[in-house]
Amino acid sequence: MNEPVKKALEAYTNLREKLGKPPSSRQFYKDFPKRELFKVFEGGNAFSRLQELAGDSPNQFSSKKSELREILINWGKLARKTLSEYNKLPVSSDWSINNLTPSISGIEKSHKIKWSDIPLLFCSEFSSVEEWGDVLFSLPTSVNITITKELTNEECFVYLMKDLRNGLHKIGISNNQAFAKKLYKVSSLKSTLLPQRNTLIERLP
Repeated sequence: MNEPVKKALEAYTNLREKLGKPPSSRQFYKDFPKRELFKVFEGGNAFSRLQELAGDSPNQFSSKKSELREILINWGKLARKTLSEYNKLPVSSDWSINNLTPSISGIEKSHKIKWSDIPLLFCSEFSSVEEWGDVLFSLPTSVNITITKELTNEECFVYLMKDLRNGLHKIGISNNQAFAKKLYKVSSLKSTLLPQRNTLIERLP
């Protein structure tokens, strides 16, 4: 084992002992230059190869993408927090400040989606889940319009709600009639459900 490899391995094992668990690549690169490690392990996967040399299994995220659903759930929880504290949906800096993972750049690299795409993906994934009613209610109307375009010749339930706190209206659509009726009952909402009806949704131009 040559000297540069020994140096990298020693830095890794010392950090592992300090943390009490195998470090992530982000933690390791705070103590050891990434460029130097790449020189030691040429050909790619430098950190994973160092972990294997140290007797550890490569970190899950280095070989497997974070589940998108988990990311969306974390976004929903963060949205609930920022809505409660600041009455607004989270921005990318809120994700970083709350130490959520993967990073914004990591999400873009692993899932090819932008931060601005997440509300739409969240709505698409959880539009019929009552638990997320308070977050769904706060999404921009543009998100609901996009979801509507994806519903072709499907009987859906259009609902119109009025927020009693500020007098603003919210229009939405769901193919789950029970969900639409229950949405306004979410405890954190102060709203009333206005008259609504079933309608057959056709593709918008």
